Amino acid sequence: MNWKKTIPKKIKNAIKLVSIRVNTYRDNKCQVNGIENYKRVLHIWDTAGVASLLSRELNKNGYESHVIMRTIHDPFGMTKYYQQESVDMGGKEYLYYCKRQAKDYGIIHIHGIHKIVPEYKKIFPNKKIILQFHGSDLIKPNNEKELVECSSHADAIICSTPDLEEHVLKHPELPKPYVCSNAIDTELFRPMPEIEKKTEKALYIKIRYVDFPSVQKYLMKHCIWDIEVFDRGDDTFHSSKNTGLPFYKMPLLYNQYNKLVDIKIYTYSDGDPVQAWSKTGLEALACGLQVFNHKNEIVSELPIEFTPEYHCKCIMKVYENMVQK
Repeated sequence: MNWKKTIPKKIKNAIKLVSIRVNTYRDNKCQVNGIENYKRVLHIWDTAGVASLLSRELNKNGYESHVIMRTIHDPFGMTKYYQQESVDMGGKEYLYYCKRQAKDYGIIHIHGIHKIVPEYKKIFPNKKIILQFHGSDLIKPNNEKELVECSSHADAIICSTPDLEEHVLKHPELPKPYVCSNAIDTELFRPMPEIEKKTEKALYIKIRYVDFPSVQKYLMKHCIWDIEVFDRGDDTFHSSKNTGLPFYKMPLLYNQYNKLVDIKIYTYSDGDPVQAWSKTGLEALACGLQVFNHKNEIVSELPIEFTPEYHCKCIMKVYENMVQK
């Protein structure tokens, strides 16, 4: 008889919790003289490579920052490009693995996975738990009541774009959010004058959830540029729609064009363009393209707030504020 099968689920979970807590205080790398070392940061999940780029910059500034991402959700190789940890695990296995690793870090920076915030705060009451929203994870949750309840346990909330702030502010029980716009890797995304331009049309990158018919109608009214569509496809390895173009090769694509249209109307956004820069629009700017944006403006330079250095300073300020509390 397998005795493990006879143990009730609640008791199994309690054993796991005790095990994690015991291991937290045994050979704890994140404590210095019994005090949490808030210079050690663990990022759970890596939405669009944001955590990996941030970790590179944090490590330049005296932090020890590490990312754990599931391989199947990194189809374009962003996490691997930055030499962060990409694990081939199922969802439950991944989350349990992250909990075991979290004992060695003073700050746990969770990207979008709001459901795990209360558990982490319960297991690690002395650590700082940061929850960062990136878009649809906040705008269109499966259960808004659950999202608010779980997010309320975070020590701080970060919004990756200014338009997300209002979605947090409408819930007074949540911490007042910080807005730290996601950065573009200007070391990777840069002008490449040696690449010949293939067309005078503007590039349009079609991604998952885009309501392309609505985009076409909008452009007919507001934009005089003709577009050439590159279908980025789905973002899972098992999708037949995945173009397979790795992240690090995207600058080669951008540099074949002089212009890009950055209008994103999603299937969940009621026919209106998202009032924020998309990552593709900013990457194109970093590569020297002119970009038609969500304000119907033509912009030619990457704003400073989207540079890695600026973004890192913004995040470090959040960390410092949390540590001082």
